[in-house]
Amino acid sequence: MAQPQRLRYFDQQFLRVDDFVDEQTYHRDMRRRHNRMLHTPGICEGLNLTADGTAVRVSPGAAIAPGAHEDGGGAEIVLDEEVSLDLSSLPADAPVYVAIRYAEEESRELNDAGVTGSTRWLEKPVIEPLLGDPTGGPTKDDQQRVLLGKALRSGTQVSGFDLSGRRLAGAAASEVSLSPLDPAVQEPDWVRLRWTDRGKADVRGSLSISPGASAPGDLTVAGRLHVAGSAQIDNAFVGGMFDPTWAAFAHASAGAGNYGLLASNDGRWTLINKRSGGGAIEFRIDNQTYLQIDDSRLLKIDGPLQVNSQIDIRDAKGGTDTDVMQIQRVSRGSDQTDLRIVIGDNFNADEDRFVIGALAGNTFQERFLVGSAGGVTVNGSLQLNDGAKISKFSTDPKLADGDTAVPTVAAVRSYVDQHLKVVGGDLGGVELDPTGAGHVRGVDMTRVEVDLSKDSFRDPPTVILAVYAVKADPGAMIDFGITLETVSNTKFSARYYANGDVPGKITLRAGYIALGVGR
Repeated sequence: MAQPQRLRYFDQQFLRVDDFVDEQTYHRDMRRRHNRMLHTPGICEGLNLTADGTAVRVSPGAAIAPGAHEDGGGAEIVLDEEVSLDLSSLPADAPVYVAIRYAEEESRELNDAGVTGSTRWLEKPVIEPLLGDPTGGPTKDDQQRVLLGKALRSGTQVSGFDLSGRRLAGAAASEVSLSPLDPAVQEPDWVRLRWTDRGKADVRGSLSISPGASAPGDLTVAGRLHVAGSAQIDNAFVGGMFDPTWAAFAHASAGAGNYGLLASNDGRWTLINKRSGGGAIEFRIDNQTYLQIDDSRLLKIDGPLQVNSQIDIRDAKGGTDTDVMQIQRVSRGSDQTDLRIVIGDNFNADEDRFVIGALAGNTFQERFLVGSAGGVTVNGSLQLNDGAKISKFSTDPKLADGDTAVPTVAAVRSYVDQHLKVVGGDLGGVELDPTGAGHVRGVDMTRVEVDLSKDSFRDPPTVILAVYAVKADPGAMIDFGITLETVSNTKFSARYYANGDVPGKITLRAGYIALGVGR
């Protein structure tokens, strides 16, 4: 590229053709240099493609030619009227590239003083149909072409266009400064758009996107959007929380610290959060709630719950107090699976227990108990529909652990002696005197009350009453017995009754037996 030279005029100077040519060349080259250095090649306006049967119509427009200085790079390509390009002679179904390039030709020929010549250069672009990419070739024409689009064809008919290779002219500088009209605003308060790397640019300052007459003002990001600070998208806040090691998502109006989702920078912590005062955290499918946690820490599940392996039950602080409480699924072999309930680790009197019972008001009533030391207690009736089998008594030294042999009578007696407590006593006697008609009707004596608290039963025992002695005259026809009334867990009372005909007096004597588990 030669150093620019501009003509210098003076009075009575004699000018030749070369002087006028140099004058035109100087201005043309300076304009092309401006285009080449400050703009990228491509379409400036118009030059749109329209299908017309087997032809393509190109609308008027302008473009900047690519290429180096010596190849005409930066030339302004101007098409002042619509051009129709017929593609019917090209192979059927083949896509056709439509390109435009700068060209000029002599125009306005005159005969002046016996000399004939053209007085103008007509800058008339050439529009070309090509079967290959017109911008990648080695020739000067290849380097000066601007691609308008690729015509897609069905047979010889133009069916549409691929405009992915169509390029618009733009700014070629690595930095564009938007300087304000107010001269009082100086750097560094200007807004700048700066090229930083291949396919990358930075904006210094704030960027606001507003809707236009026909555009909603949307921002579409095909790749990654990186924001150095926090971002608010409509009502959503996305950004740092507490310190740079945490990233949060929250409603913009929720207030400081009231995040909804929080993630740590090492990826090890993800927190879901809500503010107290009502509401809940919910998990939904098709806007239907299936899991909910409220302020009282109550977890509600609407549907089945699957737990793999085991459930650990801890105290309010998440500890075990050395007593492990678990529900486990344990395999003993192929198609042999146990549901195992672990109730601590104590095998002595300070045992841990598995308890089933009823809640009456605020009082829990124990009904079925299994202790970690091996005892089983049933407070109520026990029904066995398929018989019962005693497999082992620890008091019998002849039986090893797991032995299923029927125990000896001595072993059963020893087991009963250690676990079953039986006490009894005499309730005394009563003499019943019939009325003058010789009848005894509902005779009732004062209750006899018995206190069993001194007998050290672990739970309320079962009490059996019976009349064990009867003395009556011959010929007596009478129904007699004794009834039980519970006073408390350790006390009961009994009363005699008799109904019938007797020729004389009758004497009844009764006793009781109490059975239960000893302490």
